[in-house]
Amino acid sequence: MIHFMDSLGIKKAAVVGQHVGGKIGLEMAVTWPERVRKLVLSSPNYPEEEEEKTFKDPPNFLGRVEIMADGSH
Repeated sequence: MIHFMDSLGIKKAAVVGQHVGGKIGLEMAVTWPERVRKLVLSSPNYPEEEEEKTFKDPPNFLGRVEIMADGSH
């Protein structure tokens, strides 16, 4: 998506991701925050209920964001 934006000369955009597209939106917002004006997620793809039980902590999307207890991440 960043290469696509570059090819069109788009410096910053509002990003909307639905289901698996939410993962793309999250990746963009975490990796290139200066390129994402706003982020909207619709029905993001989360683990099934049984899989959630295996998480000891809240999931850290992409492993690049430090999850803060006060929610400031």
